[in-house]
Amino acid sequence: MRFPHPLAVVPVVGQRFTIEPFALGGSGRSAGATVNVGAGVSMRLIADVSDWDKTQQGLALGQSGDPASPHWSDQLADWRAVTPRVFPFGAQAVAARTRDTLVLAPK
Repeated sequence: MRFPHPLAVVPVVGQRFTIEPFALGGSGRSAGATVNVGAGVSMRLIADVSDWDKTQQGLALGQSGDPASPHWSDQLADWRAVTPRVFPFGAQAVAARTRDTLVLAPK
């Protein structure tokens, strides 16, 4: 599996945007292929309509596009292991699982 980034080819700084490729089991044509087959699988969402707070989500890398961020590839191990994370929906569930808040406001 490869996660090519357009900036990975830029001299000097490009290496920061590189995720080392790794092998995945199966293929799109084989029986028992992993659910991660294909570079187009960037997000997995398992919605539980009987209880929205039990919905799960998995990102291939992380929530940040900045390689200096701790969230750059913090979900890759979960994605590889096919273990999506809880994706809370209701206000109370979101508040209970919130770790950081980023407020963007004009000057």
